[in-house]
Amino acid sequence: MNTFITQWGENPEHDLESAAYMCQIAENVIRSMQGKLGEAKAMYDSAQLEWCNDYIQVLRKIELTKFNEISAKVFEFMDVHTKLTPE
Repeated sequence: MNTFITQWGENPEHDLESAAYMCQIAENVIRSMQGKLGEAKAMYDSAQLEWCNDYIQVLRKIELTKFNEISAKVFEFMDVHTKLTPE
């Protein structure tokens, strides 16, 4: 998990498709962790609860960062390749 988070967080996304693909993988991991979260709640395992919540927060933060980065690239492209008219 740490390797995935480190590599994904450090490597920039080059297009919207790859950003969406990697975020979907992260959401699949989060969904799995939410199952473990439910098990931890049922077993009153506070350490497991904290572990799951921490990783979910980290993954969601990286998702937000990735979409912000790719959105900035899209807007830069639009700014360069569109021309404003008086209308």
